[in-house]
Amino acid sequence: MKAVMALPPSLISIGMELIGMDLRNMRIMSLSGSCGRLPASPSAYTDATILEPTGSSAHSPNVDHSSSGRALPLLPDSKTELVRRGNKVVYDLGDKIVKVFNETKPVSDVFNEALNLARINECGIRSPKALEVSQLENANGWALVTEKVPGTTLAEKMAAEPQRFGEYLEMFVDLQIEIHGYTSPLLNRQRDKFARMIDSLDQLNATTRYNLQERLDGMTKEFKVCHGDFNPSNVIVGDDGQLYVCDWAHATQGSPAADVATTYLLFALNSKDQAEAYLELYCDRADMPMQVVRQWTSIVAASELARKRNVNDEFLKDWIDVVDYQ
Repeated sequence: MKAVMALPPSLISIGMELIGMDLRNMRIMSLSGSCGRLPASPSAYTDATILEPTGSSAHSPNVDHSSSGRALPLLPDSKTELVRRGNKVVYDLGDKIVKVFNETKPVSDVFNEALNLARINECGIRSPKALEVSQLENANGWALVTEKVPGTTLAEKMAAEPQRFGEYLEMFVDLQIEIHGYTSPLLNRQRDKFARMIDSLDQLNATTRYNLQERLDGMTKEFKVCHGDFNPSNVIVGDDGQLYVCDWAHATQGSPAADVATTYLLFALNSKDQAEAYLELYCDRADMPMQVVRQWTSIVAASELARKRNVNDEFLKDWIDVVDYQ
């Protein structure tokens, strides 16, 4: 059996205290056996499937914490694969959700997502709680275990009932405006993240990168909670009638307009009409000028391009409008 790397509990506790994580609701342990072995046939899924269902939804506040401190059992044969994308596979275990990352995912990113969830929960935003961050045995990856909310994603509802798209879009926009009313001073700063990502871009020349940084520097500084990947597949209509938001891997504190620009581009991948309907509705209800959102689109597109997913690159480049800078 492959040895599992483990940090001394004292070092884990000290490290978590330094970054403000509450260990009472977090477990760190190894998964064994089949957890590290993924099914041979991945389900079809791409980053562009914004309005397509990705399986039943994800993450619930009604989870028994009495097992805290016990080793996580093997992933059962009854597990359901929800999403296979890039460096992760997401499984439904019935009462929990497990994201299994391969060795290309930095462990710091896995812990950061769990930390984001803890901070979002502390804000009072309805979202799943992180239960475990575990190293995989017999594999070089890590797993994040979260609560499951019984329900249906808003993306699934939009696809199943297209005649109610307007109604669901209103729910979606109202929820995003609600999120943008929160602050969380310990979240990573959006501007710093964008600046790092633009600097790392090798698909654009130095002049274009400079122009993008100049635009970023000129944008108004704000410090609101921003999801970073807010789309209907990350919103769950719970069986209890409440709306929940999952997948906080890209959460930051920053400008709501930048977050809106991200959502706009995600909609535009599938439908320019839906993207425009979303933008008009958000700006009307939040009393936000559309021009401010459009000023952010180049910055957001460049930041997404820097992820080097090699998906939708041409689409993103089209939104990096250097003409405006001259």
